[in-house]
Amino acid sequence: MLAMDTDETSKKIAHAKAVAAEAQDTAARMQSQLQDMHRNVERWQGQYKGLQSQDLGPVVLDAGRSVSTLEKTLPQLLAKLNLLQDRGAHNASLALSASIGRVRELIAQARGAASKVKVPMKFNGSSGVQLRTPRDLTNLASYTALKFYLQSPEPTAGQVVGDQFVLYMGGHQATGDYMGVALRGQRVHWVYQLGGAGPATLSIDEDIGEQFAAVSIDRILQFGRMSVTVENRMVQETKGDTVAPGAEGLLNVQPDDFVFYVGGYPSNFTEVLLSVWPELPAGVCPDCALCPQPPEPLRFPGYRGCIELDTLNEEVVSLYNFEKTFQLDTAVDKPCARYLTFPPLTGSSKSTGDPWLTDGSYLDGSGFARISMESQFSNTKRFDQELRLVSYSGIIFFLQHQACPLDQFLCLAVQEGKLVLLYDFGAGLKEADPLQQPPPQLTATSKAIQVFLLGGNRKRVLVRVERTTVFSVEQENVLELADAYYLGGVPPSQLPASLRQLFPSGGSVRGCVKGIKALGKYVDLKRLNTTGISAGCTTDLLVGRAMTFHGHGFLRLALPSDAVPLTGDVYSGFGFRSSQDSALLFQRESLGGPCEVTLQQGHVTLRLARTELKTQERFDDGAAHYVTFYSNSTGVWLYVDDQLQEMKPYRGPRPQPQPAGPPQLLLGGSPKADDVRNFSGCISNVFVLRLLGPQRVFDLQENLGSFNVSSGCTPAPRTQLPEQVPQGLRATVSRKAARRSRQPAQDSACSPPGSLRTIRDAYQFGGPLTSYLEFAHVPASPSDWSQLSMLVRPHAPRGFLLLAVPQTASSPSLLLFLNHRRFVDQTEGPGPQLRVQSRQRSRTGQWHTVSVRWEKSWIQLVTDGVWAQSQEWLGRQHQGQQGPRPHTLFVGGLPASGHSPRLPVAISRAGFRGCVKRLRLDGRLLGAPTRMVGVTPCFSGPLEKGLFFTGSGGAVTLDTLGATLPDVALELEVRPQTATGLVFHLGRGQTPPYLELQVLGKQVLLWANDGAGEFSTLVTRPEALCDGHWHRLGVTKGGNVLRLEVDQQSNHTLGPVPATWTNTLVPLHLGGLPEPWKRPPYNGCVRNLVLNQVLVTWPPTAGVQGAVGASGCPAT
Repeated sequence: MLAMDTDETSKKIAHAKAVAAEAQDTAARMQSQLQDMHRNVERWQGQYKGLQSQDLGPVVLDAGRSVSTLEKTLPQLLAKLNLLQDRGAHNASLALSASIGRVRELIAQARGAASKVKVPMKFNGSSGVQLRTPRDLTNLASYTALKFYLQSPEPTAGQVVGDQFVLYMGGHQATGDYMGVALRGQRVHWVYQLGGAGPATLSIDEDIGEQFAAVSIDRILQFGRMSVTVENRMVQETKGDTVAPGAEGLLNVQPDDFVFYVGGYPSNFTEVLLSVWPELPAGVCPDCALCPQPPEPLRFPGYRGCIELDTLNEEVVSLYNFEKTFQLDTAVDKPCARYLTFPPLTGSSKSTGDPWLTDGSYLDGSGFARISMESQFSNTKRFDQELRLVSYSGIIFFLQHQACPLDQFLCLAVQEGKLVLLYDFGAGLKEADPLQQPPPQLTATSKAIQVFLLGGNRKRVLVRVERTTVFSVEQENVLELADAYYLGGVPPSQLPASLRQLFPSGGSVRGCVKGIKALGKYVDLKRLNTTGISAGCTTDLLVGRAMTFHGHGFLRLALPSDAVPLTGDVYSGFGFRSSQDSALLFQRESLGGPCEVTLQQGHVTLRLARTELKTQERFDDGAAHYVTFYSNSTGVWLYVDDQLQEMKPYRGPRPQPQPAGPPQLLLGGSPKADDVRNFSGCISNVFVLRLLGPQRVFDLQENLGSFNVSSGCTPAPRTQLPEQVPQGLRATVSRKAARRSRQPAQDSACSPPGSLRTIRDAYQFGGPLTSYLEFAHVPASPSDWSQLSMLVRPHAPRGFLLLAVPQTASSPSLLLFLNHRRFVDQTEGPGPQLRVQSRQRSRTGQWHTVSVRWEKSWIQLVTDGVWAQSQEWLGRQHQGQQGPRPHTLFVGGLPASGHSPRLPVAISRAGFRGCVKRLRLDGRLLGAPTRMVGVTPCFSGPLEKGLFFTGSGGAVTLDTLGATLPDVALELEVRPQTATGLVFHLGRGQTPPYLELQVLGKQVLLWANDGAGEFSTLVTRPEALCDGHWHRLGVTKGGNVLRLEVDQQSNHTLGPVPATWTNTLVPLHLGGLPEPWKRPPYNGCVRNLVLNQVLVTWPPTAGVQGAVGASGCPAT
């Protein structure tokens, strides 16, 4: 038997080695291909960014072959890696992980470079391309702006040019919402469909010929505008407007059913039919009547001529960043030339000599430029740049000289829209005092900025804006030794720890830059290997449609003078995303009474004049949502994500004084003290109907004032569990398509996780930590009795289920619990002591229906349809006793210092273990709990040992561990579900001493402060930790020595030594920090916490805040 096992083991080991060798070989081949590809990327960026010639064909073919080969090889390598992981060949997997990370990084670089290639593509009537799906499709839902160029060759003698397909974006099957363009009679024809009320169409009376025409399409909700600009001796722009029918205004598409075809499309429109007729060659359809085709308004032959894409919602796009091509041969159909003297697509840049178009560069907010400098023997070093900025926060200029023992740096940045100068010349991070108050505000208006390093006997740093000195720092430094600097952002790995806390993602800014000079020499960014930067800048790229609010700020906007008054036919809308349950979102100050939209306990509430509407569902789920409301003399309608929430008759305003000043719009809060809290989250694509066209989205950069807001919206984190909450605009897509998907948005940095199967609207309790729900101020019963009901799935034979507490001590309480697997119901307090027990026993892991009818003199308990009733009490001494008046309900457990009803000893020591759902009081479903402690969604799959943090701000605080600083050793295992979050904080907030561990993308960061200044170390991994596997994190701090271990990787650093060392007892916060401190919350599992070589057991006295589950982690 042993010999057989040994032989089998040997075979497995041999097989694993063979798989590892094959995977290593695949990785080597890919690295070789990627080296060629990387060289191509650098060559393209140097040679082709400004290219306007017809010699691009070979380059495009090379790029296509490179990407095609990679996309075939990468799945093979990933499959080998997965096989190794499944076989348990852990070391081999770790050896390959660095190669995988490099592969993905280079693919991203290649695709990024391809998206910046501003060269037309020629189509022959049969060819076409499928572009990659945009990063965030929800960004296209309420607002879509597409800008491109068209050229159509003159027909030869006798040739008849028919209608032609130009582009289509929508679903694979050409059903549902879509947008497309065709050329009909040589004129641009635009069509889009939103919902089921039929498409909107618009044609512009301008022929497309040999000269390129610029086409600009803008849609906000149902309202569309298109312009076509041609140059025929003189520049001529023709505009038109259209409106889509119906009440639905969102372009609802979803990533797994989205295609973007340009120039042409496959002959069967989608390749799914090959699964039905696998014997057919690609593109062949047995019956055209059965083949999916474009929507009828776009059902034309492919395009003949040249097309060049420009931007899609302020993001530069290129036809050369394609997913697939169809019969495209650029060696035969060479791209046309479009010269840069052609007028751009937007208004303020109509001059053919616009320097921002020819010399400027667009920074899209995701990258940076690294600019090298030649050595110069001069006492003065000068750096020039001219900026037009959209970002409210980020790094403009960063210069660093890395040398032992201390690095020195200079950082010119923007914070809350104001220019700041940060520096560290060896004495820690400092901020320079501005020479003028207030400091300069950087906006989309052009500002010339110069940075001077002055040497000699008095070393100084000067910063000038528009030739006015705004900062001056006189201090010894060695920055003149630096050989390069960063513009527009910095790679996070290059940032000092002190700046990484301010700009954790590198501080990339969005805006435009030109006139760059380093040490007197002009710098051409087109010739540098930059990230997130493209050539040319037009005003449409500087529109700010989104703002992030930080909980105690607001944004004030001027309403257009032609905005429809509140007494007329009102139509307004805005997008939002937040996990905050109560806040002011939108407030219009004008005649006609109040008009405001708020979140109240997660429900969207509209108050218009004297009419109030409220959603049944909650929308504080962190997903993207869009709110619209209509009103006229007959009614008011409230929509969220294109779904009608409520309609009520319109009630006009009462007479009231006219507000002072012109009408305004407040977003995210109010400067006045009010009952409604200011908003924390993102607001975007704000729309107010105007009496006179065209209809436009608000440019939030053009505001009357703001406080504590920042531009743009960060991508939504994946902090929700499937079926826990609605999925916002993506759920709307599913409803429209009748195929509902409950999978949340995936964090792009993470590997797809195993499905976390949850039960809708069900709560899970249990574990050693405090676990309960509290429902305060429940509605009073209209009668002298109350009825409570719920579904219960117990995991233990005993446990506390529910306590109904009255408002006053003169009324009784009601208690429901499990004892020896029987449900027991009894009263506590004044009045008769009633008690009843279920006739049958509960079954572990099975759902049971439990209902309690509670009257003054008896209680009835019904379990799975079997009823039991207490003995009716007929005593006279309590005839005046009040009936049941529940005011507060506790479910699953009690607060540590809360009510103490009489319970059996075995039950009083443990709360309920299991799941509860469908809580009803007097027949009505209870809404969201007032407080949720130690409770998570109920999982239907198996659980394993550990704590589970849902990512909604939950935290566990342990202050009885005996942990001390400055000397401590901590070890734990984590399995994150998102790439960013606070793992633990050891200390009392930001007061030294403290120790803090955080995951940030591919980096694990460890900070410490003993009172002499903060210091840190980090470990950078090939992939983020959120890969579905457990990872060991080890932290050791001995005096000023800090060491971090992440699996088999490690790093350490030395920090400053304080004047005195004092052993200080400090609490440990896991998964987050309690109020009022803020850190990005952790989402995922934690287990096996070890402090100073001792395994920590979770004490019942541990402090719990929010949604943290100690009953176990969902197994993946």
